[in-house]
Amino acid sequence: MNIKEMVIAVGSLHDGTITAIEQETGILTLRVEIGYLARMIDPSYSHFIYKFVNLREFYYEAWDMGKAEQERDIAKLVSMELEINEVIQEEDCIKIVCLCDLPNNSGGHLYIRADDLNVYDEVHNNLSFEELHRITLAYWHKLS
Repeated sequence: MNIKEMVIAVGSLHDGTITAIEQETGILTLRVEIGYLARMIDPSYSHFIYKFVNLREFYYEAWDMGKAEQERDIAKLVSMELEINEVIQEEDCIKIVCLCDLPNNSGGHLYIRADDLNVYDEVHNNLSFEELHRITLAYWHKLS
């Protein structure tokens, strides 16, 4: 995916909560719980898996921490249960506006720089950008 598609793909999971993060050399994997969209694929599903490839940068800045502090500790980030609120493209960076309900951390920005994004359902079937877009549109059409 190009950067614009990656921003749209991550933004498709608006209201989803990041419940697992794995980072290895050049790869970042996020598990995003968003049952109402996952159930559009299978009624038993609850999440999607986002795998960022050729990862160059990944960190979080809480609004309440001050700009100088960049959190990179995976266990701390997972414990925050960050909720995806909005996704913005800043040059070659995906900036995810996250909400958080912890003392001294009402939310912040999660920054990801990567060359590509692969999206999977919870049993690891690959979903193309078009398939994810179709699922999102189908959900919103169902509501109207």
